[in-house]
Amino acid sequence: MAVREALRAVLPREHGVWFMWLVPLALGAALSRFTWVHLLLLFAALAFHLGSSALLEAARGGRHRARLSTWAGGLAGLGVLLMGYPVWRWPVLMLFGGAAAALLAAQWALVRLQRERMLVSDALAIGGLQLWGPISYLVGGGTLDRTAWMLWTLTFAFFLGTAFHVRTLFRERGDVRYKWLSNGAHLALLAVPAALGVPEVGVAYVPSALRAWATPLGRKVRPVVAGVVEIANSVAFALLFLWLWRR
Repeated sequence: MAVREALRAVLPREHGVWFMWLVPLALGAALSRFTWVHLLLLFAALAFHLGSSALLEAARGGRHRARLSTWAGGLAGLGVLLMGYPVWRWPVLMLFGGAAAALLAAQWALVRLQRERMLVSDALAIGGLQLWGPISYLVGGGTLDRTAWMLWTLTFAFFLGTAFHVRTLFRERGDVRYKWLSNGAHLALLAVPAALGVPEVGVAYVPSALRAWATPLGRKVRPVVAGVVEIANSVAFALLFLWLWRR
């Protein structure tokens, strides 16, 4: 029973959060070319994601802290093992690992300070997860060129908008000012692709904006329903992004 409870604590409660690393990883492969190494990235990303979740849950304390810390170390070790060949083949990936570790450390510090509910905590998590985009692109035969960093920026912007919207449904539900802030953020996101020289990609952000603008202030939404909606929105974004980028 204790193991089951600890495992439940490790698995992210937000259903849509899985797509925060699946989408950039898939887009990176699609914009370059899929290879067998992407399978290593997929399982490594899963291991690191669960490991970081266990680490942050352990930082919150509780009776499962020791077990969660052990799981965090084991999952991190598995992730490092899976990344062995990619890092040997592309040593620059060590820099990505360092950046991801720094962002996770900042998240851990916010949890320990009981400031994890701040938007900056979400931004740190999103920034780290989007690193799988350029990593996947590089492994697929690309380089760390403009496309790689635009992929990180555009997916980061998309999921940051998602964080704003989800907060209006739960943590900031009923807050008029935050609702307007979320609506304004989604309007600004439509201009991000144009600022980067790919205005046509802005269409990929339209479903997110419409979803945010059409959601009434203070509306009660079940977490499962919100998760399904965000998954569908992420898939729509990825497909539109890919189609528009290749036009």
